[in-house]
Amino acid sequence: MQIGRRAAVLAGALLAACSAPIQESRPDSTPRFSAPPPPVRREPTGIDSVVEAAGLAAKAVAASAAKRVGILEIRGLDGRRTMLGRFLAEEITTAVQRTRTAAVVERRLIDEMMSEGKFSGSGFIDDSTAAELGGKLGADAVLAGTLTEFGDELRFNMRVITTKAGQVASAEQATIRVDAPLRKLWGQEVSDGAPVVRGAGPSAADAMRAKPAIAQERSSAATTALFYEDFRDVEEGLVPDGWSTDTGIGIVRAGTTKCLGQLQRGDHKVTTPPLKLPSDFAIELNALWGRNGYMNQEMTIAVGKVKARVGGGYDSDEVALTNASTIRGPAGPYEGKRTSFVLEKRGPVFRLFADGNQLIIGRVPDFTAHGSMPIIVEASSLNFCIFSLTVRSP
Repeated sequence: MQIGRRAAVLAGALLAACSAPIQESRPDSTPRFSAPPPPVRREPTGIDSVVEAAGLAAKAVAASAAKRVGILEIRGLDGRRTMLGRFLAEEITTAVQRTRTAAVVERRLIDEMMSEGKFSGSGFIDDSTAAELGGKLGADAVLAGTLTEFGDELRFNMRVITTKAGQVASAEQATIRVDAPLRKLWGQEVSDGAPVVRGAGPSAADAMRAKPAIAQERSSAATTALFYEDFRDVEEGLVPDGWSTDTGIGIVRAGTTKCLGQLQRGDHKVTTPPLKLPSDFAIELNALWGRNGYMNQEMTIAVGKVKARVGGGYDSDEVALTNASTIRGPAGPYEGKRTSFVLEKRGPVFRLFADGNQLIIGRVPDFTAHGSMPIIVEASSLNFCIFSLTVRSP
C-alpha cells in the first residue's frame, strides 16, 4: 500500500515535468563591441613639407623681431624662377600673417618693384640687393631663400635680412619632398627671358647644348645661364662633346640620374670647352666628392689664374683662393655629400659658396677674361662625381 502511494506520487511528478513548456535557448542580448581598426597612417605629401617649411619661415621672421617684412619670391640656387617658388612665397605669407608677429608687404607691390630697373630679370638676388629692395618697400626686413634640387627633394635655405644693415637676422633650413604635383610646379618657370631647366620635356638647356655659341651670346637679361650641362643626354662611359678628361673619368649612373664621375680611383681633372665669360660671372658646380673620415681630400675649381680649393689638411675642411688676398669664412667639411659650390666674381672680388654659405672672399684686381677660357675641375678624393655645371651672370 505504501509502495503504491509512492509510485503514484512519482508518476505525477513525471507527468508535470513533461507537460511544462520548453524554454528556448536565446543568445545573450548583452551588446558586444569589437576593437576599432587601427588608424590608417597617411604618408606625408609634398604639400605637407611645404606647410612645414612655411612654418619654419614664419619662425625665422618672428626671431628677427621685424615689424614689417617683405616675402620675396623663392628662387632656385641658379636664380631660376618657378611656379613652385611663387607658391612657396604665398604659403610663407599666410604662415607669417597667422602668427601676427609682423605685417607683410602686399605681393602686388613686391611684383611691381621686382619688374623695375635693377631688380628685374631672373638672376640670383644677393643679400645686399634684397636689403635694398626691402628698403624701397618700406619693410624692416625681407625674407629671401633658395631651392636646391637633390633627387626627389629640394633643400630650402631661407634667411631674414634687415634692410638697414643688410645683415642676416635669422635663418632656417627645410627639406621639401617633391611629389608629382610639386614636380609640375617646379618645372613651370617664370622668366623674363628663355627658361633654362624644366622638370620634364625639352628645355632651353637642351638648346644650349645643341647651340652653345648662340647661348653664350645671349645677354644676362635674356637668359639665366650662359652655359649649362647636366650630362643626362651623354651615354655612359663617354664624356660630353668639347670636354676633356683623363681616362679615369666618364659618365656613370648615380641612382636615377647621371654624373661625370670616376671610372677608376685616383686624381682626376675635368676641363670644359672654352667659354666666353663676361666681366662678372658665377660658376655653379653641383658635385659629390670625398668620403667622411679620410684625410687630404680636396677639390678645386679653376678659371684663369684663380683657383678655389675645398678640402685638404687633417680634416679635409680647409678652403682657399689662390692668387688672391683672402678672408676665410666658416668651412666644411663638405666631403661625402652632394653639394652646390658657387665661385662668383663681381668686379675684382671672388667669393666661394657651398650650399649658399660663403666660405671665403678674396680680391684679384688684375683678373681678366682673355677671349675664351675653360673651367677646370680637379679632385684628389674618392667618390668624385659632377652632376651639373652652370655658368651664369651673378
